[in-house]
Amino acid sequence: MSHELVMKEAKYQSAMRMFREMLETGIITRENYAEAERLMREKYKPVVGTLFSDMALT
Repeated sequence: MSHELVMKEAKYQSAMRMFREMLETGIITRENYAEAERLMREKYKPVVGTLFSDMALT
């Protein structure tokens, strides 16, 4: 994986960690989270991060 792809993956993971924390604390709704994930996928085009994105949040 190139350095550019690694950096995009890291930025995606970092953003999604922040959104998960916001979801867990009730700052955003599941719908907000889903929209944020869609936007981050478009922006960063992660490879590894999308492997688990379809798993249900519990």
